[in-house]
This record gives sequence, structure tokens and C-alpha cells, in this order.
Amino acid sequence: MIEAKGFSPAEDFLVGFCGLMKERVTLLPDFWETGSYFFEGVTQYDDKAIQKNWKIETRSSFDQLLSVLAACTPFDSTTLESTVKAFIHDHKLKMGEVLQIFRLAISGTLKGASVFDMAALLGREEVIKRFDTAYRYFDNLK
Repeated sequence: MIEAKGFSPAEDFLVGFCGLMKERVTLLPDFWETGSYFFEGVTQYDDKAIQKNWKIETRSSFDQLLSVLAACTPFDSTTLESTVKAFIHDHKLKMGEVLQIFRLAISGTLKGASVFDMAALLGREEVIKRFDTAYRYFDNLK
């Protein structure tokens, strides 16, 4: 199914993807319909969610978060979660606001698996690329 869409991910990526998606799908085509952003990047953002959650005045905090993510080692779910939560606490931000923007940036939607699991599966380089793309989109939407 994934290869029919023109993608040939590594087996460990597919295993991780299926693990994250298995509780969110019913039929085989649902894997692609609900998780295509794992393979082709974000093709559509939830504009209403962005308008509700993105505040241009917090952009500098998110730029700092991106720098923290770029330096996060190892880039696994547990380390990402503790690093992001520490960042939120240290910068006196709200957990929900940051995590919603994080999720929107890497998936385009507020639905899905744990944002830290998704980020770990996508990998550091892809997450940074998606944040950069999302920031430009979010800024222009507002």
C-alpha cells in the first residue's frame, strides 16, 4: 500500500508506523488516510486549530524550542518528552499550547499518536524541516 503511493521506507520505520497507527485505524486503507503525513510530509494543516493556537508573539519561544530539539540526544520519545517538558517549565509556557503547536507542525492535525513517538519515528532532521515549513505557514495564516 505504501509502496503503491511511491514510498519505500525502511522496515523499522514501517514497524514503528504500524505500531503508532494500529489503534487509530480499522481498515488497511485507513493507515494511509490517517497517517500519510509520515511519508509525504504535511500536505494540509488544520487551519482552525492553527488560528486558535498559534500566537505570533510566542514565535521566539518556538524558535528556541526548535534549537533545543535540534540538540536533543538521543532523539527518542522518552528524551524528547523530558526535554520538551523541561523547556515548557523553564520558559513558563503552557503544556497544551506547546504540544498542540508541536503536533500541528509535524502532522498538520491535532489527532494522532503521542507527539513524542511521532517525532522520534520521523527523526531529528525531518522534524526540524517540518517545524520550519509549519512556522512559515502559521505566520502567513495569522
